[in-house]
Amino acid sequence: MNEVYAPASPRAENHLKALALGTACVVAVFSILPILSTLPGLLTPEPPPTPITTHDNPPQTIEFEKTPPPPPEPEIEKPVIEEPPPPMTIDQLALIINATDGGVKVAVDAGKSFLDKGATAITHFLPSELDKQPRVLVAVKPLYPYSLQQSKTSGHAVVQFVIGPDGRVSRARVTGSSHREFEQPAIDAVTRSKWQAGQKNGKNVPTLVSLEVNFRP
Repeated sequence: MNEVYAPASPRAENHLKALALGTACVVAVFSILPILSTLPGLLTPEPPPTPITTHDNPPQTIEFEKTPPPPPEPEIEKPVIEEPPPPMTIDQLALIINATDGGVKVAVDAGKSFLDKGATAITHFLPSELDKQPRVLVAVKPLYPYSLQQSKTSGHAVVQFVIGPDGRVSRARVTGSSHREFEQPAIDAVTRSKWQAGQKNGKNVPTLVSLEVNFRP
């Protein structure tokens, strides 16, 4: 049996065309969506720049702390220089060399009773004849003999000597003593002491002096 081809009707053709056109529109819409998403950024104008508001601020004052002044330097106390006491006269020597337990007591004689037979006022002056008496610069105490000190023996020795114009001691000798042990310590003390010569008419002169040194335990 033979088939007979019947052509489509005009109504069916229109339906197919409408379907194809719709499909093409849908495809076109989805194709341009990415492009349309970028259009707002391109078409939207950039916002105007934000105006910068400036304020006239007053100038700031920076205060610097003042550096405190350095502390005052400590005052250095100046050493007090004590003036040395004036030299002692023969009479004053009896007041300072006067102690017990090894000390001595000095008695001063004018020297007349101890003058050598050949001594005169021309060769040796006595303290009473001087304008300025001899002075003791450094007085040395004699050593108390140990044996007599242990036995608490007291005594004395009288020493006669000459103080020369240069202050040196010469011709020291013992003219009397209670114990021989006291004689040499008394002579040593006199010769080791420092003396200032006596003066007559403004000049240093030799002076005859005698001292009694008393030893008391």
